Amino acid sequence: ASADAPRTPVMRPRPTHIETTPKRQSHGTTTTRRYHRKTGRKITGEPGSVAFLESYTEASKPLDRIEPGSIDALVRDYKASARFGTLASKTQHGYAAALEDVRARFGPAPATVFEDPRIRKDIRVWRDEIATTSPRRADYATAMLQRILQFAYNEGQIAINHARNIGTVYTSDRSENIWTDDHITAFLQVARPELALAMRLALDTGQRQGDLIRIPWSAYANGRIVWRQAKTRHRISIPVTDLLAKALEAAPRGDATTILINSRRKPWTTDGFQPRGRKTALKAGVQGQVTFHALRGTAVTRLHEAGCTTAEI
Repeated sequence: ASADAPRTPVMRPRPTHIETTPKRQSHGTTTTRRYHRKTGRKITGEPGSVAFLESYTEASKPLDRIEPGSIDALVRDYKASARFGTLASKTQHGYAAALEDVRARFGPAPATVFEDPRIRKDIRVWRDEIATTSPRRADYATAMLQRILQFAYNEGQIAINHARNIGTVYTSDRSENIWTDDHITAFLQVARPELALAMRLALDTGQRQGDLIRIPWSAYANGRIVWRQAKTRHRISIPVTDLLAKALEAAPRGDATTILINSRRKPWTTDGFQPRGRKTALKAGVQGQVTFHALRGTAVTRLHEAGCTTAEI
């Protein structure tokens, strides 16, 4: 066709039945979540983008019939529960993937079949089948089955949960993935001030990376950091070390309410913090499995070496 030939307009579907809900983040910003009103499925992507239209198309597909009292129904009810709603969005995404593994195997089955102890063998066989390709995924799927059956037990739908204490197949030894004093010194020598503060906060609190970038200044008072973890929703109270207190006193405060801020004095995002931490570690010569996330295990090790009890840690 010639360049002057008229183009045929591309017809795009007009999304309808979209429910929008604001979600206030712990560091003060607000995001918008979108769901299909008829199916309840989440819609991702920015409106108008290809990713959004693809997600909308998938979300608008009719729901398969779900039998009352089935595992499918349990998964649906659990995902709609207040308990699931309080989980961090990243945790919800991980749970949803594992719950699909549960549905693929047990979806149509009545929840009451899990009151029969013989079901434990079926669960182990299913777990081991998944483990042939991914032991971690197998354990995660088993944990999700246990979780929704505990949900059913709490709701009075089953009298006993025979999926409990099935055991795990994945083993991991991360004892070598520890930051040594030399690693820490090398990192601090090349790190920008905002990452040096992040290193100290990670070492002295042992918190997950997602929590570190969200801890607000308001959580720091009277020599302690009091914070509710995003993943577990557990409220913790951490004594602040002299080194951390000194670092906090010297830390700049930007427009953000969070302790950790980037070079523009704005709150860190996960996508911004992770690559910056990796780049700095590589520059310091810290490679392999000794990642920024490994500072969590390093903090536990240092507390143990300092003589803390397991309960204190």
